[in-house]
Amino acid sequence: MQAYERQPADIVKSIQQRWLPLVTDFSLKDAETCRDDLTVLDVLPHNGAHRFRIVDHGKNVGAMYAGQCAGRLLEETLPEVARAATLETYEHVVRTGMPVYTVSRISDAAARPVQYERLLLPFGDHGGRVARIFALLETISTEGTIERKSLLTDPQTTRQYVVKAELRVG
Repeated sequence: MQAYERQPADIVKSIQQRWLPLVTDFSLKDAETCRDDLTVLDVLPHNGAHRFRIVDHGKNVGAMYAGQCAGRLLEETLPEVARAATLETYEHVVRTGMPVYTVSRISDAAARPVQYERLLLPFGDHGGRVARIFALLETISTEGTIERKSLLTDPQTTRQYVVKAELRVG
């Protein structure tokens, strides 16, 4: 498994998201400009690990996961080829309590290259454990238009991490 690099928050390429790991008193209103790319997940302890239930998501995320995912477990929405690597990044967030940023190169349905950026932000409960994760998922292509439909559920989509970073904040 590829190791996490410790990086400053400014490694986040998306100008829309770069400031988010630096906010200390975060509310959902702060993420309003990112709403279409946001997923909110509850962290559920399960047999010494965790499951991640999707509470809500924006319209771009719904398109990438081929429909309404709210109420479903993250593992149920992922293709087998990407499941272990994806869930491992969420587990890392829970274990460390640190934001995680990943960048993958994937292709859309028309075989256009897409850079897939994911920023995972942990939020704790009163006991100090990570109880919720905000995931900001953004896709960028040098070729302009991207076909988001089923982008992240297509089993042909490979997830090669170009960047896998734990963000230093503060």
